[in-house]
Amino acid sequence: MRPYAVLGAGSVGSAIAAYLARSGHPVHVAARAPHAEAIAAQGGIRAISRSETFLAPVQAGTRLPEHLPDGTILFLTVQAPDVDQALEEAGMLCRNHPVVTWQNGIRSEAVAAPRCPRLYGGIVRFTATSLVPGEVRLRQPGQLILGNHPEGADSLAREMADDLGRAGFTAAVSPEIRVEKALKLLVNLVSGPAVLVSRTGPERAVAAAPAPPRRRRKASW
Repeated sequence: MRPYAVLGAGSVGSAIAAYLARSGHPVHVAARAPHAEAIAAQGGIRAISRSETFLAPVQAGTRLPEHLPDGTILFLTVQAPDVDQALEEAGMLCRNHPVVTWQNGIRSEAVAAPRCPRLYGGIVRFTATSLVPGEVRLRQPGQLILGNHPEGADSLAREMADDLGRAGFTAAVSPEIRVEKALKLLVNLVSGPAVLVSRTGPERAVAAAPAPPRRRRKASW
């Protein structure tokens, strides 16, 4: 089966890695030391969702090996500000293997493109948390969308979507991934304030706060 490597196995990266590994794919992750050590000690990533708990056989270290198996696809799941440094540390892996950037926003692909000849963009539509080393929690595997950067949907993009779909995610391919990522960013910008003032507990105080007094405008005549 297709091997995968996950660079930056935080909550999202760990979730994707765990479900791919559970479905039979060889998976190697690079994570922070406590997380990597816990994964190595227990023999994988423990994934906990609303419906199940399982231990996925994932290999882990603080860095990816200098040489990955032929055909490995590299998933980049670090935070957006860390993309450039992560790719620099990955070195020739980025040139020798296809890379998928899974960050929110629209800058990661521009940063990655000079280093990654075969670049794909990805969108994550689920939330996960990793509070205990070696463990990731999520309500359920959500939606993942990917496509060639800046546009297109080749056979490898479709293969990745099929692999993610069989692993348990709702996966889709978009031939206009750059547009899809920009649209998601706009939706987040619009919906974020509404969620803040109307859908969470403590922040209801924000919605109840009195509006600032209007300044009386001076007549212009």
